[in-house]
Amino acid sequence: MKIKTSLLSFLLLLSFDYTHAFSETWKELLDRSDSLFNSQNRDSAIVVGQMALKKAIARFGESDTTVAGILYHLGTYNLNVSNYVEAERLYKKSLTVLEKVLGQKHPYVAAVLTGLATVYCKQDRYEEAEPLYKQALAIREQALGDEHPDVVSSLDDLANLYSAKGKYTEAEPLYKRAIGIAEKVLGPEHPDVALCMNDLGCTYTNQGKYSEAEQFLKRALAIREKALGPEDPNVAATLINLAELFVDESKDSEAEPLYQRAQRIFEKTLGPDHPYLTGCLEALANIYNNQNKYAEAE
Repeated sequence: MKIKTSLLSFLLLLSFDYTHAFSETWKELLDRSDSLFNSQNRDSAIVVGQMALKKAIARFGESDTTVAGILYHLGTYNLNVSNYVEAERLYKKSLTVLEKVLGQKHPYVAAVLTGLATVYCKQDRYEEAEPLYKQALAIREQALGDEHPDVVSSLDDLANLYSAKGKYTEAEPLYKRAIGIAEKVLGPEHPDVALCMNDLGCTYTNQGKYSEAEQFLKRALAIREKALGPEDPNVAATLINLAELFVDESKDSEAEPLYQRAQRIFEKTLGPDHPYLTGCLEALANIYNNQNKYAEAE
């Protein structure tokens, strides 16, 4: 699961809501850190983000929303490189500032709660994550309305948690509600619709409901290919989910070309050392072994 709120947008919104705005130095640092992260230079992105944080503290003080925004920014960077201890620390510091300055019911608080809950989920700390996801959902419903895109995100996050815990009957209605809202407010071809359909499809796969899983995964794949392009990593992720479904159905011949296509996408977009590619290659090797294609498996 990933954070869907735009980090830079979050920071810029904070600056627009208050009288002090980012100086050019801030803008340059934030843009550079974001660019580095998006180009997979994640360690460098964190260093540049830390520079921005130090300058912000010197200018605005520690109890400032701009500082809180950069803490959130750095927390999400660390989350994405699996530095969970540091991510948790940064999110908690951001949360303390935002709750103090903006109150506990502000949408920015919900964004940080979501990040912190995701840190816990990545470590299988589901009992700690669940109340945070629920709190974030409640804040967004109250502050933004029941049919806001951020509500869709919170519903999907909470549904993913229930699915990970095997609580499929609790997860399914949340996914379906999220899909309904997303289709209504964003349109049926929006990537957020595909995200929720992808996640619901995986939940059906885990329950052995293969017909339903295939329906939602193929729909998610079609949307992502159209909206994001055929070589986007999210397309590869859905290809892998669909391939895993076929493997579960003992349809290795249908799974194989999907894994191969996902492999090509990951190699092109993420590079040869990315863990997503490693997982894809391992799955493909298992298929080759099952087919006695030992040379290909090696």
